[in-house]
Amino acid sequence: GILYAGYFWTVLFGVGACTWLLVAVLPRRSWAGAIARAGVRSILRLVHLPMTVRGTENIPKTGPCVIVPNHSSYLDGLIVLGTLQRDACFVAKRELFEQFIPRVFLNRVGVLFVARDESLESLESVASADAMTAAVRAGEALVVFAEGTLTRAPGLLPFHLGGFLAAATAGVPTVPMAIRGTRSALRDGAWFPRRLPIGVEVGSPILAPASLQPFAAALRIRDATRTFIAARCGEPDTPNDSHG
Repeated sequence: GILYAGYFWTVLFGVGACTWLLVAVLPRRSWAGAIARAGVRSILRLVHLPMTVRGTENIPKTGPCVIVPNHSSYLDGLIVLGTLQRDACFVAKRELFEQFIPRVFLNRVGVLFVARDESLESLESVASADAMTAAVRAGEALVVFAEGTLTRAPGLLPFHLGGFLAAATAGVPTVPMAIRGTRSALRDGAWFPRRLPIGVEVGSPILAPASLQPFAAALRIRDATRTFIAARCGEPDTPNDSHG
């Protein structure tokens, strides 16, 4: 109700502001990342969201990988950050670069800003895929919300191919992450969060078949990742045909 919503936003902005300030001034990314994860976990505990997390041992503790969660709520970024036990580089839409508060936070904990246009013919799309490939080759754990956006209506949206192509080209594992319940807890456009169960399940790393060319391998990884998430996210599936 209204009381919980008021408490939720008070905690989020209060703890979030303190975390943001610490992240902004710490000189090392590893320190900033550790504080960010601790701050997010504190927020999630204080707002009493009932969470169940399984499979975090499947996330490589070191070395490059691509982590792919589904995306149904603005809570998802907090959920992923709070679940991680290591530094990671989040792929974010370029529009966030124009907003001071998220830009500072994301730059300090690790972010790769990419174009929203993911059509295969787009020069910006090619540049984004190249940037993601370069990031994982440099040793990053790249977090890619493959749907690229979120909507108010339920449904697992088509997956963009860029993150999977980066994983296939660089030869690094892809780790699927199914998030369940965040849309009901805080729907897009809503200001009244609800204290509902949230589940996170991390799947086993998926490796690109060495016998396939990167594009074909990316399609194979995408489909395997989507199968895992679709079976666990509690959302109706939608066709993936429009993206390859």
